[in-house]
Amino acid sequence: MNSIYKDGWHAYAKLRHAINVQWHAQALLEHVDRIHKGRIMANYLIANLNEIDTVPCPCGFSRRAFNQPDNSTATVHQVDIDEDARTHYHKNLTEIYIILEGQGHLELDGELVPVKPMTVVMIQPGCRHRAVGKLRIINIVIPSFDPQDEWFDHA
Repeated sequence: MNSIYKDGWHAYAKLRHAINVQWHAQALLEHVDRIHKGRIMANYLIANLNEIDTVPCPCGFSRRAFNQPDNSTATVHQVDIDEDARTHYHKNLTEIYIILEGQGHLELDGELVPVKPMTVVMIQPGCRHRAVGKLRIINIVIPSFDPQDEWFDHA
């Protein structure tokens, strides 16, 4: 009985070791793959907003830095706002707007707030918002931007 127990224990220990080695090898391969694809640079990411293609958004046009599947922390957007931005809200995202250029207003839950360069506004989840006027802003989105979290009230 004692011999059977020892043999079983040794087999179990060998199996655990093999699984552990396989898991570490897989994790190392995935890490090397991410580095090879340029998605990880040490413990930081770098982007040049001038090198990112613009995409349409409810406010105008946006260049979205760090908008990639393996980043869930935050994204940074440079947004050129049209005069007819569409009122929208987010259920999960917090946005921090930094006004870089232009003067106008932000409509925040129906209230018009004047903004000018270097004004900073934090827009929390659920706040209906839009910009009024031609503005260029930096929008810091926390957590990372999710296009499924753009909501519009139907008139």
